[in-house]
Amino acid sequence: MEKFELDSSLQEEIRTKVFGADFMKLVQSVRRGGEHFRISLRPVSIGGEKRF
Repeated sequence: MEKFELDSSLQEEIRTKVFGADFMKLVQSVRRGGEHFRISLRPVSIGGEKRF
């Protein structure tokens, strides 16, 4: 496993929590090249379908 890969059990746990009914929002802060970035993931309803 490479240092940037997640263990398969952790991947499955994240999928279960993110795609579950109680999920609200995920925010990650990343620093690259001296700059900070914020990445957000949240569910929205578009045309009656749940999208991220």
